[in-house]
Amino acid sequence: RPPHFFFLMIRLAPRFTHLYSYSASDVYMCHVFGLYDKSIREDNRFKDVLLTPTTDGFSLLQSAVKDSRSEVIVQVFGLYDKSIREDERFKDVLLTPTTDGFSLLQHAVIHSSSEVVEQVFGLYDKRIREDKRFKDVLLTLTTDAVSLLQSAVKDSRTEVIGQVFGLYESSI
Repeated sequence: RPPHFFFLMIRLAPRFTHLYSYSASDVYMCHVFGLYDKSIREDNRFKDVLLTPTTDGFSLLQSAVKDSRSEVIVQVFGLYDKSIREDERFKDVLLTPTTDGFSLLQHAVIHSSSEVVEQVFGLYDKRIREDKRFKDVLLTLTTDAVSLLQSAVKDSRTEVIGQVFGLYESSI
């Protein structure tokens, strides 16, 4: 008699089903952020965690803006203190698109609330806007030929569209 095999596959429930609990994921996120105490934040490698993009170009900040809820994004923003923002690599986080051509601004416009978009816009201060790459952020298309302006018009509220128009008016 041949042996019987039993195969069990376990899959996590997709986020859009009632089986997925945002409140449970938020609890875990709070625990994760709690691990980054003062001694960790003072370690030079912590800057690398925040400022080194993945192979496809996503920084921690851009990943949060694209894929997380507003409460988590606020916590991630809190990790980027003055010493991180003064690091030259922070400009790269703001001005370098992912491999598919999306900038942090564009992901914010597509995926985030108006409040988060406003916070992201606030990161682009005079020093960032004067960098020649900022114009590229406004004018470069994604691999699917979508611009920041098109994303705003398609996916955003009126106040966000106004903010994006303001960026174009003041920069081009």
